[in-house]
Amino acid sequence: KIAENHDPQEPPSIIRWSTFKQAMRSEGLTLQTTRLGKLEGFLFIEFLVKSDSKCEFRPESVWLTQNKKIRPIHGLYLSASEINEKKPITGILQLQSKDLDPTLPLTLELRRKNTSFLTIKKPREWK
Repeated sequence: KIAENHDPQEPPSIIRWSTFKQAMRSEGLTLQTTRLGKLEGFLFIEFLVKSDSKCEFRPESVWLTQNKKIRPIHGLYLSASEINEKKPITGILQLQSKDLDPTLPLTLELRRKNTSFLTIKKPREWK
C-alpha cells in the first residue's frame, strides 16, 4: 500500500509519512525534524542534523521523554556519525507505539553539555 502523501519521485513506502518540521539548536548543532511516520505498532521520527563546524554526532545524546519520563528508542539510524558545515547527516528514530501514551506530546532531547528540547505532537495525532 502506498501512502497517500507519496511523492512520485521517491520509491513507495508502506510507512505513512507526514511532514513535520521543527528545529532545536545546541552548541553549534541544529537538529531539525523533517517528517513523522506511522506503521502498525511503530512510530518514526525522521530528522536532519547540521553543524557549524566539524564534529562527531553521538547517538547517546538523543533522548525521548513523555511527561518527563524517559521512553525507549527501539532504533536509531544515522547516515554518518561525523558532521561538518557542508555535510549534514540524516537519521530516523524508531519507537514502539505500546511504549507511549498516545494522548501526551513527546519531547525529543539533545543532551550535550547543555540540553535542548523539541516538542512533538501527540502520537494519536500522527497521520
